Amino acid sequence: MNLSPEERMEIMLNVMERVYGQVMDAQELTALLPIVDPGPVPSADHPILPSPAKSLSAPAIIDSRLRSLSPTVHELVARISPLPELSAIMGLCPDGLPLLFDLADPYPGSMLVLSSQPEDIPTLFRPLLLSIASLNSTQQVRYSVISENPHQYLIAAGAQHCLGIYSGWEREALEHIFACSEVVEQRRSGREMGAVHVLVIDDLHALLRIRNQDLNITLKWLVRNGARQGVWVLAGLGSQTEHHLPGNLLAEFKTLIYGRLNAAQRFRKVNPPPRQAFEISAGDFVTRLGSQWVQFSALEVS
Repeated sequence: MNLSPEERMEIMLNVMERVYGQVMDAQELTALLPIVDPGPVPSADHPILPSPAKSLSAPAIIDSRLRSLSPTVHELVARISPLPELSAIMGLCPDGLPLLFDLADPYPGSMLVLSSQPEDIPTLFRPLLLSIASLNSTQQVRYSVISENPHQYLIAAGAQHCLGIYSGWEREALEHIFACSEVVEQRRSGREMGAVHVLVIDDLHALLRIRNQDLNITLKWLVRNGARQGVWVLAGLGSQTEHHLPGNLLAEFKTLIYGRLNAAQRFRKVNPPPRQAFEISAGDFVTRLGSQWVQFSALEVS
């Protein structure tokens, strides 16, 4: 879509009013976003992660004044609904457009979030789960979480969409992973076609410290095959622990999302991150969308 600068500005003004509830003129918006290049505009109302057919504006550091306007999950859902079925919200791009996660499109495959600050990882997963519950029925999407700190997900536990919040040390967590793999196998043979399932594992290294060979094999198989059968694995990993995990597991994650990284960080088993990952603030993330690196900010949960 080829738009003039005036047309791009008009779209951004509409986004500010629709998403952020802020009515302003072009001069006020220019002053608020001095470092954001509007760039190419998506061909639909919202960019979607990470279909290569979509186009996003160039990555930019999100201005702190724009961040102060960031809506909560429920506020954003109320302002941009209706959305396509089987949607979730990953966050907000620097141009103010929501970055959507299409749960009906297996192209992204399993996703791995890497950060030198592991405490940042739940800040992405919590609002994502809330958006799933807000945008979809329980017949469409369910989710579960395995975490070393299950209390961090209590805000998502109350929804009927939640199948369970497990500690990584619980036997139930391992049994749940095996059960998810069985669902994938059943769907491959056409025997079980229930709701889409999103499995969040926010500390992959902590889970695999159990050193259970059956778990390692099953998890690798699930990461490789799950998305095509509507069972998504979204995992988090402290970047310092990357070298402790088998490279043949990490290679199964088709989509990498980078949180804050230390300047001296070196990666051995995953693709090198972009420069932006060493410059972003807490709550910001970077991922590759087609040929572009796209930066986005996690939503507030309340």
